[in-house]
Amino acid sequence: MPYQPYNDAIEYVEDELTRYLPTRAARINAERMVREMTIPVPDKQTVGQKQQVSVKEYERQAHSYRQQEAQIRHEIDERLAVTRASVGEPGIALDRLNGDLSQDARLILLSLTAMAVGLCDETLGELGVSYYGSASVNDIMTIVDAHTISERLRIRKLILELTGKGFIILDYPHASFTPEEFNFVQAKLSRRAFSVILDDPSLEHEGVVSDEETH
Repeated sequence: MPYQPYNDAIEYVEDELTRYLPTRAARINAERMVREMTIPVPDKQTVGQKQQVSVKEYERQAHSYRQQEAQIRHEIDERLAVTRASVGEPGIALDRLNGDLSQDARLILLSLTAMAVGLCDETLGELGVSYYGSASVNDIMTIVDAHTISERLRIRKLILELTGKGFIILDYPHASFTPEEFNFVQAKLSRRAFSVILDDPSLEHEGVVSDEETH
């Protein structure tokens, strides 16, 4: 059965936020539990047996979520490809920000979109943290599942790149900060990016109070 194009940007973004991101978060959480539970514990047979059972269960969950994640990603990408072919350049939603956004860049922007519309718990709740309107750089590392030093440095540079393009806003605590403090800098989606991703120009002015309204 051929894939159908998305009717609009909101339908596409909702698919990402309600299907792909929650499944991805569940997979990351299950893999994290496997890593944590394989850390050596005191040599007690009963504890070891219980831990072995738990590890196997989380490994089973991780495998299942990986399969679901891959299937959902394939379905969304296929529908997105059909949509792009239908509407032409520059595409829909995130495509309109920049046609060459990397997968990690799209993931960061979609996650911040989830926060902007108040779907943090439903979308990223499996990661064990509630996000309200913004996420720290450290939170973003968890969302993109960055573990190694090279991965984390790459994501730090990507965050700064997205900031330079005006897609996200970083809330610096003060003018000069240490490399460690950068991990706790808060990131938010810009009004422009929010309005473009959801294809609603009025959102760019949401919350902006005019001079007339202040008097």
